[in-house]
Amino acid sequence: MSYRLLSLILGLIGTLSVSVQQSVAENRAALTDEQKYAQAQQHYENLLRSNKSAENYAGLAESLALQNKIHQALVVLREASKNNFGKDANVAAVGGHVSYLTANSVTVSYVRYKLFMEAAVVLCKRSLAIDPHNQIALDTLKMVTSKRFEKAREFERSGDLLLAQDEYEDLLKENKDDSKAKYGLAKVVGLRLENGANVPDFDRISKILNFSDLKSGKTSSLFAGALDEIPAQTKVRIVFETPLNSETSKPEDKFSVRTLEPMTEINGYVVFPEGSVIKGTVVQANGWASGQSISQKGILQLRFDSIEATGIAAMPVVAKLASHGGVIHYIRNGDNLSYDTATESPHMPTLLTSAFIAKKGKVIDVKVGDQFKLEFLEGLKVKRSR
Repeated sequence: MSYRLLSLILGLIGTLSVSVQQSVAENRAALTDEQKYAQAQQHYENLLRSNKSAENYAGLAESLALQNKIHQALVVLREASKNNFGKDANVAAVGGHVSYLTANSVTVSYVRYKLFMEAAVVLCKRSLAIDPHNQIALDTLKMVTSKRFEKAREFERSGDLLLAQDEYEDLLKENKDDSKAKYGLAKVVGLRLENGANVPDFDRISKILNFSDLKSGKTSSLFAGALDEIPAQTKVRIVFETPLNSETSKPEDKFSVRTLEPMTEINGYVVFPEGSVIKGTVVQANGWASGQSISQKGILQLRFDSIEATGIAAMPVVAKLASHGGVIHYIRNGDNLSYDTATESPHMPTLLTSAFIAKKGKVIDVKVGDQFKLEFLEGLKVKRSR
């Protein structure tokens, strides 16, 4: 059944001649820029009435695909095949693109999704064998790779580790040197072992990964613990959820921020999703440090203590608000603003803290919704829970 379905998809394109390559790609780029897919459809329909060429069939099918009219695009591709244009580089490339879009529309059957994705790869490779520079085929293959990584990570998050493994193996079939796919495959197998699963395909997977890769240390630790690592100097946008003020805040006051973007480790995997919570403590604010006045200027010194997210318990962090040239930049209600930092003040230890300093007589006032960038001075190693 599966092979018959795959053959049916490939049969949409057929097995015949080569035609003009360049103009379809050029027209497609221009029309994509202008978002005039309906006009393109009408244009190619008019051309086909007088000239049933491979170029015009490909143009019509692609303009339909770009409008998400998948069924109509398939009908056009079948007609192109009947007219012996199946081996045209553009027709094959558009067939690959339509197969990719069809795979994306499959929401129930993983088998059908895989078959359409495989068809997309086969057809794009057929196109590139004729025209190595065919942009439709090149773009589609990039989208296929991106989608497979997306699917693999989706399966990881849901705990479907065998399906995630299947996606990573497909990626390595296309590029055996893909380090991200190797890392992902090693990680998934490590999680399966960690969960106590029997992994009868371990030897085969080890050969795919290559033992020299495992011995390098880049992936071997995953088999024994499934660690994700956020490297030092990683920066992430954050938003304050607690208001702070240099006149009213006191030492030991607690505050929290949340991340506005996901944090990924070096191979691109999301470790801490958008919305992860980072908690901190006020170290000092104006004259509240040990009951002794530090400065007549507005001063607010903060320490970031921990980060937590769904599936990851609170863990300590070493982080500071990112600054440039002695200035901490931030966004408030869409406006770009800044505070000076207190790195030049001999009264304020700033090794593990962030400190704002205002001009004499000014107040530091951090409001809920203010956005900053936070830099992690030390890396984070996270053992994910399942």
